Amino acid sequence: MRVLTLTTLLSLALAATATSAQANMVCGKRQVFVDAMAKKYNEFPQGIGIAGQSDLLEIYVSEKGTWTIMVTKAQGGSSCILATGQSWEAIPMPPKKLTGL
Repeated sequence: MRVLTLTTLLSLALAATATSAQANMVCGKRQVFVDAMAKKYNEFPQGIGIAGQSDLLEIYVSEKGTWTIMVTKAQGGSSCILATGQSWEAIPMPPKKLTGL
């Protein structure tokens, strides 16, 4: 449920900027992007989910607050950088409600 919610929120946010994001989208091999994000920006995975039916959505974040959202297509396996930015702030999940007590 947590991944679904994060994916849904990101999808809505990305849909709002889809026109400009598509014009600037960069695609290539996933491992090349992963290595570059680690080396150049010190960004590492902080979230992962399934977008659509089978595409892999990943969020990479650095301690400095830079972030990258990448999607890898299930068909063909190409990865695309959907968005990048700064000032990332993690929001803790609320505690789970206990039921049936």
